[in-house]
Amino acid sequence: MKPASLRTWLTFFRGINLLIVAITMYLLRWVVLYPFLSKTNIPFSLTGSEFFLMVLATMLVTLNGYVINDYYDVEIDRVNKPEKLFIEKYLSKTGAYKFWWAINLLGGALAFTVAVTADQLPWFALYPLAIMLLWWYAFKLKRKPLFGNLLVSFFCGGVALLVLFSERYALYKLMDVNKTAYQLASNLFWFYAVFAFLSNLYRELLKDLEDQEGDRLAGCLTVPLAWGVRPALWIAFSAGSVLLAVLIYFLATRSFVPIYTVIWAIITLVIPVFRNMLVLKPNSAATDFHHASQRAKYMMLSGLVLLPLLVWES
Repeated sequence: MKPASLRTWLTFFRGINLLIVAITMYLLRWVVLYPFLSKTNIPFSLTGSEFFLMVLATMLVTLNGYVINDYYDVEIDRVNKPEKLFIEKYLSKTGAYKFWWAINLLGGALAFTVAVTADQLPWFALYPLAIMLLWWYAFKLKRKPLFGNLLVSFFCGGVALLVLFSERYALYKLMDVNKTAYQLASNLFWFYAVFAFLSNLYRELLKDLEDQEGDRLAGCLTVPLAWGVRPALWIAFSAGSVLLAVLIYFLATRSFVPIYTVIWAIITLVIPVFRNMLVLKPNSAATDFHHASQRAKYMMLSGLVLLPLLVWES
């Protein structure tokens, strides 16, 4: 085994993705929820330290999914992304499996601590459930058409719902004091959860189109391999169209939408979806699908900027 540099370890950890998870949770707490609570002098349900531990536990759950996925995907990654292969190059499969268990135990300890200090011990059941579902995805579900895509997308949308659930008591108080503010805050959380789910599903389907060669060799029946490239494109475009429909409906039903919010949505969401529809064909090369997948990734990030724009208008 070759020694891995810090940069290589961070790539294996998907450090940027983990950072985005933390930013998303804090953004939802301070940019979306706090303005509504502060106007009515309602405190957060979780203390700052409890929320911090919950964010760390969520990041470890995410890392857990990456590690176990790479553990089972060594053969696929040799074909699809050999330059990013980590397990068996820098870390043995046995070492990766032990590392996965270490992450489980550390994340479990953090989740248990939050559940106890917040006097919500039943919360802890969410942690082993998430670990089990991610293992099931990596071991079997991702090799089935669509179901794996839906599960991963559910986890992406679930980040917003986790923050919403953890602060539900503060929201209940907000509802008693100002029902309009409660509805606005709740709608923003649910909008972002749906946005994260649909944008990730859109990208997941495009990635399946990009990774067909390695998936075929590994016997993975992803959507394009099980149902064909053309149906996979139609499903991906349908997910993108529903995403745009949800966005347009949400913006159209706001009492006032600043022009800069509309411009941002058009540039970062509407144009990339239509560009992919125009460019991608059943006979497109893997590089074309890769570029489309990258555009979809930037679309997901654009949602983080869209959130404060929507709060400011509210």
